[in-house]
Amino acid sequence: MEETMARAPLLKKIVDHYSGPDRVTAKRQQQELERVAKTLPPSAPYSVKEFTDRAVKSLQVCNCKFLSEA
Repeated sequence: MEETMARAPLLKKIVDHYSGPDRVTAKRQQQELERVAKTLPPSAPYSVKEFTDRAVKSLQVCNCKFLSEA
């Protein structure tokens, strides 16, 4: 028990590094991309629209794979 408690600050630091407040979830990324995609002006080049659509779709695929493995 003492050994575990001695390592607790290190474990907390590791957990905070990988899942701390600065981390963005895939769901949040997808929401932001969808928001940006909806605000593209009609005059935006087709390539820009295509890129944002692909980015949103690729995040959706990643989310589905991640959720099915959980």
